[in-house]
Amino acid sequence: MTSAPDSAIATYERYLATPYHAKPIELDHFALAGTHKRLGELYEARSDRQKAISHYTQFVELWKNADPDLQPKVAEVKQRIVRLTDAERR
Repeated sequence: MTSAPDSAIATYERYLATPYHAKPIELDHFALAGTHKRLGELYEARSDRQKAISHYTQFVELWKNADPDLQPKVAEVKQRIVRLTDAERR
């Protein structure tokens, strides 16, 4: 039996693997960054640092020029990347 986080990861990964032309364009613009952020959180909770860093990095790239009121979320994720990267080096 799969757990809720496993199901969520599978669903999010399936969404990301769906070709762009097969996605509702308006949904992708709103969901893509959040999907990467949530996958980063889920992988971080599983201690899969490499995948967490990968998804967090994609989130930061997508939101690097976001409105100023969203930048605290970007800064928080950047801090997570640093923490996970430091843990990888140990």
